[in-house]
Amino acid sequence: MQYRDTPWFVNAKDFPDYIKYKFVTYEVDGEIYILVRGQKAQQFMSPAKKDE
Repeated sequence: MQYRDTPWFVNAKDFPDYIKYKFVTYEVDGEIYILVRGQKAQQFMSPAKKDE
């Protein structure tokens, strides 16, 4: 799997500081999700996803 091709959706509630990075956001059922892609996905998500 190529990280640069992989979009990640994270809940803004879990990652409130991501809002300041100006990522693309989507609202679903009143919850805000942030689209994180490419190298940022690898950089931001790797530490957070250890438990999976």
